[in-house]
Formats: sequence, C-alpha cells, structure tokens
Amino acid sequence: MANKDNQSKEYRIYIKESKSWVDVNKEFYTNYYRDINAYRKRQQEHGRCVCPASKRYLCDMDCMTCPYAKAGDQLSLDNTVSDGEGNEKSWLDDMPDESAAIAALMEDAELLRALYAKLNELDTEGVEPMSHISAAANVFREDVVTNGDDREQILKNAPGCKDGMFKVPRTVD
Repeated sequence: MANKDNQSKEYRIYIKESKSWVDVNKEFYTNYYRDINAYRKRQQEHGRCVCPASKRYLCDMDCMTCPYAKAGDQLSLDNTVSDGEGNEKSWLDDMPDESAAIAALMEDAELLRALYAKLNELDTEGVEPMSHISAAANVFREDVVTNGDDREQILKNAPGCKDGMFKVPRTVD
C-alpha cells in the first residue's frame, strides 16, 4: 500500500476561452471552484442545471450559453394554477390593471404638449434673455485684506516654528 503523504495530487482548472488546462495549487483550485460549485448546486436544486459530472469542468456560471441549462422551476406569467374549487386561473389574471394610470399619464402628456405649444405662440421679440428668474444683483462684499502679513503674530500660536515657518512633525521617513 502506497503512502498517501508521498502521493501528490495534481490540481488543474479548465480555461474555457483558451480551451486549455492550467496546473494550479490546491488552494487556488479550491477558491476557483468554490463559487462555481455552490452556484451550480443551487441551479441543480431548482432543476435549471442538468450538467453531467463529466462536463462540470466547463461550468463558468454563465447559464445563458450553457447547453445543459433548463427552465427548471421557472414559470411564465400565463401559467395556470388551480384553486381548491377546481377553477383554473392564470398568474397574469392577478396582475393589477394599469390601464387607468396609463390613460391619466397620457392626458398629462397631452396637456404638457398643449402648454408648450401655447408658449411657442408668444411673441418674444424685443425681450432680453434672463440669466436668473429674479433681478437681484450680486450682494457679495469686496475682497479686502484685513490682517495682512503679520507673520510674527501668526507664529506665536504655532506649536513650533523654524526660520519663520510652521514646524510640523515628519510624516514620511
């Protein structure tokens, strides 16, 4: 019987784009297939993945292009269900009717078009364009230097100074 410690298992992953195998270590292999295996397992539980074990290396979680993808437990809106009394009803029947809201929206859109057309009829000849809705002037004060360059007074408040400048602790070696 061979000693298991002396046997080294090869770990390989399949790269679909290049259609080639790549040798990797166990940690990389485990991390690479962890999400793929979990995703495929969830899809299989819902009947959406029927990938045979011999083709699982091809899985890249892109079910739209996978030849082993199935509809599973996904149903369309016109799927019918029976209630306790034997009446069949479509899921589409339970969806709210939005036609009233759409009609109100269409009325509002028509009103906006009419108001816009009325604005276009106005004579704007001789009216200067405005940059703002109100005629308020700029109320900002003029920039005036008030404290000047009183370096000695400013440096009195500094924790340290050297050659007329603030001295700060070194942050980069």
